[in-house]
Amino acid sequence: MTTQSLYLLTSSAVSRTLTLAFSCVLLAACSGSDGTSSGNAFADPSTLEPGAVPLINVDVVDPGPIEYEPPVVATPDLYDTLTASGTFTRLLELIDRAGLASVLHEDAALTLFAPTDDAFLALDEAIGQGVVDTFTSEELIDRLRYHTVSGVALESTLLRSYDGLAIQMGNELPAAITVRDDGALLINNGVVSSADVLASNGILHVLDNVLTPPERPGDPNTNIPPPSDEDIAATLLDRPDYSILMLTIETGGLTELLQSDNGGLGWTLFAPSDDDFANSPDADTVFDLDMQGASSLVQRHLYPGRLLAQDLPDGALQMSQGTVEVERTDAGIRVGGALIVGRDRVVSNGIIHYVDAPVISSVP
Repeated sequence: MTTQSLYLLTSSAVSRTLTLAFSCVLLAACSGSDGTSSGNAFADPSTLEPGAVPLINVDVVDPGPIEYEPPVVATPDLYDTLTASGTFTRLLELIDRAGLASVLHEDAALTLFAPTDDAFLALDEAIGQGVVDTFTSEELIDRLRYHTVSGVALESTLLRSYDGLAIQMGNELPAAITVRDDGALLINNGVVSSADVLASNGILHVLDNVLTPPERPGDPNTNIPPPSDEDIAATLLDRPDYSILMLTIETGGLTELLQSDNGGLGWTLFAPSDDDFANSPDADTVFDLDMQGASSLVQRHLYPGRLLAQDLPDGALQMSQGTVEVERTDAGIRVGGALIVGRDRVVSNGIIHYVDAPVISSVP
């Protein structure tokens, strides 16, 4: 068994919208399987997504090699088991979208914690209808793998023996195991409503919540900070890696504009970093722009109003100057050809989306 001091908050691409209180609060010190105190601390999970709990000083247990013997009677694999049930249509849609169906067809043993359609409805109610559909391919794969344990099929009796500990999920992040006083088995805040559904290639446990991975430091699309009381201009000034964009704003005489709230409407800025400018075809000319040219460049990246990623329309989007195309792809959302790599930074006068390249207008 290995010990990790994680001090992790919950990753939430939409935590800005949540004020959710849970009826189930994990104890600050859960007893271990041997009856002694494990010293693990589970923070209060209020205001988190359903199925999420921040982990602090977590002992992560390694089950070791466990040979899985599938049922003697022929049974379908995990993917086909989900399909036959009829209660996992949303999960299957996301698995297919992420390109992970083949993983659930493979012979290698796997433990799958499967949220029901009702669990996804609860998630939609908590974070907003359609938010899950805005996840990038990378985010989606990460979240789905957080519902698996790779290379081993874990029965519920073994999981119960890990009470107060954590297991490493398929995305290499931990999930807390808790056995409540009423006997319910929990993975983070997800209750196992039906355990030990056997498939030819593993074991499926049904969950009443969609699990949320702990955040990874430096992951721009999942570690969304709380709303800031700084305006757009001040926020960029605090980011030395966005100095070229800020210089262009100043050259274009738009600093005061991005300190204003646009008559209450706010602004949405798509912000490329210094490296993104340096790697663009305009790298040699951006420093030579006059006031008009700099203003035009900035306004091509600026929308007059507040637009979260989930609210971006498909197709044409009229910017302060010019029109850009919005496209949802497997890689994520592209605006004017630039991929959003850090979305929904809420500031006092609008929204900032960090993008991986300067935005290109389809119509000047």
